[in-house]
Amino acid sequence: MMCFDVEKIKQNINKSIIVYILGCCCFVCVALWSLWFGYYVIRYQDEHEWPLQLAVISIAGGVLLWEMLRAFRFKNMLPTAYKVTTAQEFPVLFDAIAEVTENLKLSPIHKVYICPDATAAVFIQPYLRNLFFEPKRELVIGLGFLTQMDDEEIRAILYHEFGHYVQHEELDFRLRDWSVFSFVCSCQGG
Repeated sequence: MMCFDVEKIKQNINKSIIVYILGCCCFVCVALWSLWFGYYVIRYQDEHEWPLQLAVISIAGGVLLWEMLRAFRFKNMLPTAYKVTTAQEFPVLFDAIAEVTENLKLSPIHKVYICPDATAAVFIQPYLRNLFFEPKRELVIGLGFLTQMDDEEIRAILYHEFGHYVQHEELDFRLRDWSVFSFVCSCQGG
Protein backbone atom coordinates (compact mmCIF):
# COMPACT_ATOMS: atom_id res chain seq x y z
CA MET A 1 0.00 0.00 0.00
CA MET A 2 1.37 3.39 -0.95
CA CYS A 3 1.83 5.96 1.76
CA PHE A 4 2.50 9.64 1.29
CA ASP A 5 4.41 11.79 3.75
CA VAL A 6 1.86 14.56 4.15
CA GLU A 7 4.29 16.97 5.80
CA LYS A 8 6.77 16.57 2.94
CA ILE A 9 4.00 17.11 0.40
CA LYS A 10 2.87 20.26 2.23
CA GLN A 11 6.48 21.55 2.33
CA ASN A 12 6.89 20.91 -1.41
CA ILE A 13 3.61 22.67 -2.13
CA ASN A 14 4.64 25.62 0.07
CA LYS A 15 7.96 25.80 -1.77
CA SER A 16 6.22 25.67 -5.15
CA ILE A 17 3.79 28.43 -4.15
CA ILE A 18 6.65 30.66 -2.94
CA VAL A 19 8.60 30.08 -6.19
CA TYR A 20 5.43 30.80 -8.18
CA ILE A 21 4.76 34.06 -6.32
CA LEU A 22 8.41 35.16 -6.63
CA GLY A 23 8.35 34.33 -10.34
CA CYS A 24 5.19 36.38 -10.78
CA CYS A 25 6.76 39.32 -8.94
CA CYS A 26 9.88 39.13 -11.11
CA PHE A 27 7.74 38.92 -14.23
CA VAL A 28 5.76 42.01 -13.21
CA CYS A 29 9.00 43.89 -12.45
CA VAL A 30 10.43 43.05 -15.89
CA ALA A 31 7.18 44.07 -17.61
CA LEU A 32 7.00 47.35 -15.68
CA TRP A 33 10.67 48.06 -16.37
CA SER A 34 10.11 47.53 -20.11
CA LEU A 35 7.14 49.90 -20.02
CA TRP A 36 9.22 52.52 -18.23
CA PHE A 37 12.14 51.99 -20.63
CA GLY A 38 9.88 52.49 -23.66
CA TYR A 39 8.47 55.65 -22.12
CA TYR A 40 12.02 56.88 -21.38
CA VAL A 41 13.18 56.22 -24.95
CA ILE A 42 10.24 58.13 -26.41
CA ARG A 43 10.18 60.97 -23.86
CA TYR A 44 13.92 61.71 -23.86
CA GLN A 45 14.81 60.75 -27.43
CA ASP A 46 16.55 64.11 -28.01
CA GLU A 47 18.93 63.59 -25.06
CA HIS A 48 20.45 60.31 -26.23
CA GLU A 49 21.18 58.57 -29.48
CA TRP A 50 19.15 55.47 -28.90
CA PRO A 51 16.97 54.43 -31.82
CA LEU A 52 13.27 55.01 -31.36
CA GLN A 53 12.68 51.36 -32.29
CA LEU A 54 13.68 50.45 -28.74
CA ALA A 55 10.23 51.67 -27.74
CA VAL A 56 9.00 48.34 -29.08
CA ILE A 57 10.29 46.91 -25.80
CA SER A 58 7.64 48.98 -24.09
CA ILE A 59 4.91 47.44 -26.22
CA ALA A 60 6.26 43.97 -25.46
CA GLY A 61 6.25 44.74 -21.74
CA GLY A 62 2.68 45.97 -21.94
CA VAL A 63 1.59 42.84 -23.80
CA LEU A 64 3.35 40.61 -21.26
CA LEU A 65 1.74 42.41 -18.35
CA TRP A 66 -1.68 42.25 -20.00
CA GLU A 67 -1.34 38.52 -20.65
CA MET A 68 -0.28 37.90 -17.07
CA LEU A 69 -3.27 39.77 -15.71
CA ARG A 70 -5.54 37.81 -18.05
CA ALA A 71 -4.01 34.54 -16.83
CA PHE A 72 -5.04 35.37 -13.26
CA ARG A 73 -8.66 35.77 -14.32
CA PHE A 74 -10.03 32.27 -14.58
CA LYS A 75 -13.18 31.85 -16.54
CA ASN A 76 -16.10 29.98 -15.12
CA MET A 77 -15.73 26.49 -16.55
CA LEU A 78 -19.17 25.26 -15.55
CA PRO A 79 -21.43 23.78 -18.21
CA THR A 80 -24.04 26.13 -19.58
CA ALA A 81 -26.79 23.86 -18.22
CA TYR A 82 -25.80 24.84 -14.65
CA LYS A 83 -28.06 27.71 -13.61
CA VAL A 84 -27.63 29.80 -10.45
CA THR A 85 -30.63 29.50 -8.17
CA THR A 86 -31.87 31.49 -5.21
CA ALA A 87 -33.61 30.85 -1.90
CA GLN A 88 -36.83 32.27 -3.39
CA GLU A 89 -36.89 29.51 -6.02
CA PHE A 90 -35.97 26.59 -3.71
CA PRO A 91 -36.58 27.65 -0.09
CA VAL A 92 -36.56 24.09 1.31
CA LEU A 93 -33.21 23.34 -0.36
CA PHE A 94 -31.65 26.51 1.00
CA ASP A 95 -32.98 25.77 4.48
CA ALA A 96 -31.37 22.33 4.30
CA ILE A 97 -28.08 23.83 3.08
CA ALA A 98 -28.10 26.36 5.93
CA GLU A 99 -28.81 23.59 8.45
CA VAL A 100 -25.99 21.37 7.15
CA THR A 101 -23.38 24.13 7.01
CA GLU A 102 -24.36 25.33 10.48
CA ASN A 103 -24.21 21.81 11.97
CA LEU A 104 -20.81 21.17 10.36
CA LYS A 105 -19.57 24.66 11.33
CA LEU A 106 -18.72 25.58 7.75
CA SER A 107 -18.89 28.94 6.08
CA PRO A 108 -22.05 29.52 4.01
CA ILE A 109 -22.28 28.49 0.38
CA HIS A 110 -21.42 31.26 -2.07
CA LYS A 111 -23.62 30.07 -4.97
CA VAL A 112 -25.99 27.19 -5.61
CA TYR A 113 -26.39 25.81 -9.13
CA ILE A 114 -29.18 23.61 -10.42
CA CYS A 115 -28.43 21.23 -13.28
CA PRO A 116 -30.63 18.80 -15.24
CA ASP A 117 -28.59 15.73 -14.17
CA ALA A 118 -28.89 13.58 -11.08
CA THR A 119 -25.69 14.88 -9.53
CA ALA A 120 -24.46 16.72 -6.48
CA ALA A 121 -21.11 18.29 -5.68
CA VAL A 122 -19.56 20.96 -3.53
CA PHE A 123 -16.66 22.61 -5.30
CA ILE A 124 -14.39 25.62 -5.33
CA GLN A 125 -13.72 27.72 -8.41
CA PRO A 126 -9.98 28.05 -9.13
CA TYR A 127 -9.28 31.69 -8.30
CA LEU A 128 -5.95 33.21 -7.31
CA ARG A 129 -7.58 34.71 -4.21
CA ASN A 130 -7.89 31.16 -2.83
CA LEU A 131 -4.17 31.25 -2.07
CA PHE A 132 -4.68 34.05 0.42
CA PHE A 133 -8.28 33.82 1.64
CA GLU A 134 -10.69 31.05 2.49
CA PRO A 135 -12.17 29.81 -0.78
CA LYS A 136 -15.86 30.31 -1.44
CA ARG A 137 -17.67 27.01 -1.73
CA GLU A 138 -20.28 26.47 -4.40
CA LEU A 139 -22.85 23.70 -4.69
CA VAL A 140 -24.37 22.03 -7.71
CA ILE A 141 -27.36 19.77 -7.28
CA GLY A 142 -29.33 18.05 -9.98
CA LEU A 143 -33.01 18.27 -10.65
CA GLY A 144 -32.99 14.48 -10.67
CA PHE A 145 -32.25 14.54 -6.94
CA LEU A 146 -34.62 17.38 -6.17
CA THR A 147 -37.56 15.80 -7.95
CA GLN A 148 -37.04 12.15 -6.97
CA MET A 149 -35.87 12.38 -3.35
CA ASP A 150 -37.51 13.51 -0.15
CA ASP A 151 -36.06 16.18 2.16
CA GLU A 152 -34.19 13.69 4.37
CA GLU A 153 -32.48 12.07 1.38
CA ILE A 154 -31.44 15.48 0.06
CA ARG A 155 -30.05 16.34 3.53
CA ALA A 156 -28.08 13.07 3.48
CA ILE A 157 -26.60 14.01 0.09
CA LEU A 158 -25.69 17.47 1.38
CA TYR A 159 -24.05 16.02 4.50
CA HIS A 160 -22.08 13.65 2.29
CA GLU A 161 -20.86 16.39 -0.03
CA PHE A 162 -19.97 18.81 2.76
CA GLY A 163 -18.38 15.95 4.66
CA HIS A 164 -15.55 15.94 2.12
CA TYR A 165 -14.52 19.33 3.49
CA VAL A 166 -15.04 18.50 7.15
CA GLN A 167 -12.75 15.45 6.89
CA HIS A 168 -9.87 17.66 5.76
CA GLU A 169 -10.60 20.64 8.00
CA GLU A 170 -7.24 20.29 9.75
CA LEU A 171 -5.39 20.82 6.47
CA ASP A 172 -4.76 24.36 5.33
CA PHE A 173 -7.40 25.40 2.76
CA ARG A 174 -4.95 27.09 0.45
CA LEU A 175 -2.71 24.04 0.23
CA ARG A 176 -5.46 21.47 -0.03
CA ASP A 177 -7.37 23.22 -2.78
CA TRP A 178 -4.33 23.79 -4.96
CA SER A 179 -2.82 20.40 -4.25
CA VAL A 180 -2.98 17.30 -6.37
CA PHE A 181 -3.04 15.24 -3.19
CA SER A 182 -6.36 15.84 -1.47
CA PHE A 183 -6.24 12.73 0.60
CA VAL A 184 -4.15 11.21 3.34
CA CYS A 185 -3.43 7.52 3.32
CA SER A 186 -2.57 5.63 6.43
CA CYS A 187 0.35 3.27 6.65
CA GLN A 188 -0.19 -0.25 7.90
CA GLY A 189 2.43 -1.69 10.21
CA GLY A 190 4.81 1.26 10.63
